Amino acid sequence: MALHTLASRHPGAPLSRLGTLTLGAIGVVFGDIGTSPLYAFKEAFGGAHKLPLTEANVFGVLSLIFWSPQRLLCYRSRTPISIGA
Repeated sequence: MALHTLASRHPGAPLSRLGTLTLGAIGVVFGDIGTSPLYAFKEAFGGAHKLPLTEANVFGVLSLIFWSPQRLLCYRSRTPISIGA
């Protein structure tokens, strides 16, 4: 939806408010994605069952962080969606 369309629907609403809300929504989505790997590393190497900090363990955790969402997306894209169950 174009900004001029939004402005014409709500003539009293400033466009800066829309920009602020959009930026906030993007920050919530990408902020969560950006901090999740940091949390995974913190828990893997500093949690109750911490791993020794070796090159193999770092690559292993990086591999899990990368491949887990890939696998989930492949699984979800192959699963049929039932409509009107």
